[in-house]
Amino acid sequence: GDTWLSIATRNDMMLWQVLKYNDAEKYTPVYPNSVIYIKPKRGSSKKGQHFVREDETLYDISQLYGVKLKKLRSYNKLAPDAELKEGQSILLRKPKRI
Repeated sequence: GDTWLSIATRNDMMLWQVLKYNDAEKYTPVYPNSVIYIKPKRGSSKKGQHFVREDETLYDISQLYGVKLKKLRSYNKLAPDAELKEGQSILLRKPKRI
């Protein structure tokens, strides 16, 4: 299977770049059929929100929409260890002030 290093090597990148672009650490597993970014993620998504599915994590949502994990935490005021609930609304961009 793929590793972060094999992905970096195959794409002529440094390991730290692939890890940073995917909000991953060296020991974060690479699962088959995962979405892997080889360019920086965005700060927001055109879609405004996402409803959490069963067993979905904020990391999964970050990878699905290409939005930085720390931005999703900020927009939704979530702690790094926050657990999501099925059906919970997750903002994919900064809320507008009214």
